[in-house]
Amino acid sequence: MEDITPELLKKYFNGQCTEAEKRQVVAWLYSNERDYSVDDVFKGIDKRSLKTDIWQQVEPKSTKVGSKRFWLSPLRIAVSAILAFATIYYVYRFQAVKSHGDRPSNTSYHVTKALRGEKKRMILEDGTIIYLNVDSELSVPAQFSDTARVIYLSGEAYLEVVPDSSRPFKVITSHTNICVLGTTFNVRAYANETTTTVAVSEGKVRLSTKKGESLILMRDQLGTYSSMKQTLSRNSTAATLFMAWKDNRLVFNDQSLEEIAITLERWFNVEVEIKSNRQKVNRFTGSYESVTLSSLIKDMSKVMQFDYDLNKNKLTIY
Repeated sequence: MEDITPELLKKYFNGQCTEAEKRQVVAWLYSNERDYSVDDVFKGIDKRSLKTDIWQQVEPKSTKVGSKRFWLSPLRIAVSAILAFATIYYVYRFQAVKSHGDRPSNTSYHVTKALRGEKKRMILEDGTIIYLNVDSELSVPAQFSDTARVIYLSGEAYLEVVPDSSRPFKVITSHTNICVLGTTFNVRAYANETTTTVAVSEGKVRLSTKKGESLILMRDQLGTYSSMKQTLSRNSTAATLFMAWKDNRLVFNDQSLEEIAITLERWFNVEVEIKSNRQKVNRFTGSYESVTLSSLIKDMSKVMQFDYDLNKNKLTIY
């Protein structure tokens, strides 16, 4: 069965559904109570209890008028249930959708990968422009639905989203969901990192965790979610610093050498080993445009005062 989204329920409530969509919603209402394979927008909510509670409100009940007893028709019951679900739409409209690994099995996707040392640029069917950073993967449905535009990201991407109020744009990562109507922002959500960041340069973004916690991000604000600490925070920032990579600029802002090493591995497709524990925690700030690894590490070694060996695909720092 296809996804039941809050946008679809709203369309039904407003009488805007196609015949196929109407049948889809009604079929879901009458579906087997044990069939919860559809991991829809109500993820994180006990769907079994939710459905039960709603049906208890609209299940066939007799209504006594004088000495006669009348029963609600199935059609009246279905309509009542739809109204109940439409109400829930307004409560849970920004609830998390799917994790990166739980994409709908009945939808085909185009998967784009940017390997280490390469970046990619693409234009989606709605005109949205996406820059994919090194060592990242993006999954986009072969065709967006008419109620939502949902993509799945592992890694880092810069997005220029085309506004469409009838089809919210959603970026799903392993730990967070980002919902927008039209904006420009950067998402960093690598699978092997415990922190997800969203930097907004234009517009407004809602950043949500899988547990339903959320916050609104405006221009030049940075949202950070720590999967290790289970914390969600918002700070003011210069958003352009987080988007410099798409213009082939490397920007380090008070980062430890250990953190920088991870970026160098992805950016230049090399293995980096830091022999000195003392050097791992040393911090560095700098900006480079279209730089080579040899010139970058030479400059950093002078500032941070370390020795190094650079041989083909291996960089060793002492």
